[in-house]
Amino acid sequence: MASVTKLLNALPLGTMEQKLFETLMASATTVPVPLVEVFETDATNITPITNATGPKRDSANGDTDSGIVITWVASNSDAVIFQTNIPSHVEAGDIATVKVRIKAGGSTDTPTLAADLYINEGDTKVEYTTAAVSAAYQELSIPIGGSNMPVNPRTLTCEITPGAHTTDTLVISAIWVEFS
Repeated sequence: MASVTKLLNALPLGTMEQKLFETLMASATTVPVPLVEVFETDATNITPITNATGPKRDSANGDTDSGIVITWVASNSDAVIFQTNIPSHVEAGDIATVKVRIKAGGSTDTPTLAADLYINEGDTKVEYTTAAVSAAYQELSIPIGGSNMPVNPRTLTCEITPGAHTTDTLVISAIWVEFS
C-alpha cells in the first residue's frame, strides 16, 4: 500500500481530487469484523457461539439498545476467533492493527486480552497481550508490525482469549482491522 500511496500522492491533483483520494484511502484501510462472524474455539475446534457456558452473543441492553455484543460471563475465558480478508492493496511490510471495543462489567477485575494472529495459511504466529480492560468502553489495539506482514498477504486469522475475570463480565461491541 505504501508504494500506491506514494505514486498517487505524486500525481498533480486539485483540492477536490486530493480530498476524494484521501477519503478513499482512509476508508479502504479499515475492515470491519461483524460480530456474527466471530466463533468460539478451543484451539482445535471452531464452533458457533451458542450462549451456553462460554461467550454468548446478545443484544447490548434489550429494547433500549439492540446492538449486537459478545459477552463473557464472569470466570469464563474461552477463546473466540475470526478470519477476514486483507485488502489487495496491502503489501509486505505494511502495518495492521486489530481494534477491539470492549468493557468490563465492573472494576473488580482488570483482565487483558491475549491474541494469537496468523497471516495467510501456515504463517508464523504473532502473539500480543493488550492493556487491561476497564469498566468503561475502550478501544484496545492488537498491533501487527511490518516485519510480520508477508508478501501477498490475503487472510488474517485472530484468536482472542480474555485473562482471568472471576467477578466481572467482559463485553465486546465491535472489532475491526486497520491497515497502514
